[in-house]
Amino acid sequence: MARSETLNILNRRFKGACKILLREEIGEVWEFDEWLEGMIEKNRIEKSCVSGKDVVLGIKEYAKNAKFVSFDEIDYGKICGKEGLGGIKSMDGLISALSGRFMYAGNLVIGKSSHVEKSANISDSHFVYDSALYGDCKYLHKSTLGRLNEDLFGSHGCGESQFCIRCTQTYRDKRCFEAWMTQNCSDVYYSFNLDFCSECMFCFNLRSKKHCIGNLQLEPAEYFKVKERLLGEMAGMLKKGKKLPSLLDILAKSKWGKPAIPNIPITNQVGGKDEVERAFSKTAKLILGTELRGIDSHKEWLLKYTHTLQRLKSASSGKEVLFLPFVVALPALPDGRLLTMEEALWLGEHSSIGKEEAGGMSMANVHESIGKIGFFPIEFWEGKNIFVTDCYMSLYSAYCYMTSAMVEAKYCACGMWPRTSEHCFGFDSLLDCSFCIKCYSSTKLMRCFEVNDSNNCTDCLFCRHNVENCHDCLFCFNVKNLKYAIGNAVVGKEEYERIKKLLLGEIAQKLEKDKKLDWSVYNIGAKK
Repeated sequence: MARSETLNILNRRFKGACKILLREEIGEVWEFDEWLEGMIEKNRIEKSCVSGKDVVLGIKEYAKNAKFVSFDEIDYGKICGKEGLGGIKSMDGLISALSGRFMYAGNLVIGKSSHVEKSANISDSHFVYDSALYGDCKYLHKSTLGRLNEDLFGSHGCGESQFCIRCTQTYRDKRCFEAWMTQNCSDVYYSFNLDFCSECMFCFNLRSKKHCIGNLQLEPAEYFKVKERLLGEMAGMLKKGKKLPSLLDILAKSKWGKPAIPNIPITNQVGGKDEVERAFSKTAKLILGTELRGIDSHKEWLLKYTHTLQRLKSASSGKEVLFLPFVVALPALPDGRLLTMEEALWLGEHSSIGKEEAGGMSMANVHESIGKIGFFPIEFWEGKNIFVTDCYMSLYSAYCYMTSAMVEAKYCACGMWPRTSEHCFGFDSLLDCSFCIKCYSSTKLMRCFEVNDSNNCTDCLFCRHNVENCHDCLFCFNVKNLKYAIGNAVVGKEEYERIKKLLLGEIAQKLEKDKKLDWSVYNIGAKK
């Protein structure tokens, strides 16, 4: 069977990654597709209403009965007419008038990208196959969500990482295999919550360690003797069965009890919700012309279409911890193994397997040894975080509420992954954005409302799917470089402001009364 240049090159990269990680090639990359898909969120597939070909969607929330089109089928020179807008007197009327034009684009690949197949929401990346939600990357196969990576296979939520197979939530990692929530690590296998570690296998909750098996530090010669034997077993199992058990599969076979951990206070600084409330009102006034008050009264609406947090309890102390499965890994973590970060770090420092266990460890018996150390902190904090309340996974952020995966963010609430963003509310995956409400999967937005999959836009409302470098636009899609446009048609400043004022008045009235808005960028394209 003839395969594409993209897949053939990725196959060569996979074989190279296996030689680095496992010391030998194990087969063709497509032979391991089912195993590699176990750690990612698979893409959604629809049919193009133009050609009938497959349309790949990295975002799953679009209405089921909407119309879809492939990104390469969009005619940027075709601008929809503006007939009928003069009689518009309501939001429902405007959406009804424009609904026949609405189509959601899949196979979305933007920026300087090449050799991208069966993928969506990819920017400035090269040699990508069956992946989604990545930017500034190269050599990705069956991977989802991240930036600045190279040579990822079956990995999810990676940042600035290289040569990773079946990893999730890595940051600045190199040469890792089945590494979960690890940062600044290299040559790590089957481990969870490591930071600044190298040459570790089957380790949990360690900081600045090397040459460890099951949290036990060994002399380098002893460590490498065990490592090479385990790598040989792993390679043999992969060549024969085309898969290996996951870290959770191994722990599921082990026996454990409640870990004996002292009562350790939670050190994360919380508070500052009043400041977040003021930022929410300020942002609403700026975008919608009305000061919405009370995030909690609007949170059901704000959280719709975002990845939301779960409330769980520590298996040791019963303390409440927040968790977002989409960020850490797609398989569900067992309740009986969850800890707070403080508890997990204490356990990692004070528990390990024995030296005899380490020397005799094999893939067949590893579950017997690591049950007593294999516990998961489902929180994550790095750097200085100030006043983050009811949040999960924060790096160098401040004044956030009910938010997850914040990276250098401030004044954000009810959303996931604001990276270098501020004053964002009710969102999912915003990079370098500011003063946005209900926006998703976009970069460099400012003063926007209900915008998704767009880039470098200001003062836009209800715009979606590859709207780029547009300003003061309403209900636009798959267009570039427009100003004062409605439904992709330039209507001029006066008419634009008339329609916008009408819409904002209706939106403000509904939000103040009902605390929600039925229309969303994800459902305005649904067939009525």
